[in-house]
Amino acid sequence: MLNCRTEYSFLRAYGRIEDVVARAQQNGWLRAGIADFNSTWGHIPLQRQCAKTGVLPIFGVCLPVVPFINKDPRYDLVSVIAKSHSGLRAIYELLKKSREQRYYRGRVTYAQLYELEGVHLIVDHVSMANMEHVRRDKCYLSLSPKPGYLL
Repeated sequence: MLNCRTEYSFLRAYGRIEDVVARAQQNGWLRAGIADFNSTWGHIPLQRQCAKTGVLPIFGVCLPVVPFINKDPRYDLVSVIAKSHSGLRAIYELLKKSREQRYYRGRVTYAQLYELEGVHLIVDHVSMANMEHVRRDKCYLSLSPKPGYLL
């Protein structure tokens, strides 16, 4: 599991952190990752739960992303997954920027995402109008069950 939402993603969760780690252990996976919506509150509980079971944690965050900072409430979703400790620090800095640029909720621009080093970018949901801002050399595309979204 890499891009999973937990109880720290209000109304968007797969399940509790214990469930995520237990499922990873059940399936014989060596790693379990979370990317909660606009939150890193689950990182420490994930680390503690993984330490008990021997599963390695992967830390991330799912962020609202816009092409430009303006007063438009629409956004795309991109998960930022840390590759290393420096990538995790970059995620925390990016989350800080997103809170400073908030319009209803914290958000960042595509340009700010592409400046990051030590992370993987997973495009979860992107509108057709913003597809031109997604750099395929920098992003992985995930499958989306929602109609009207392009992968």
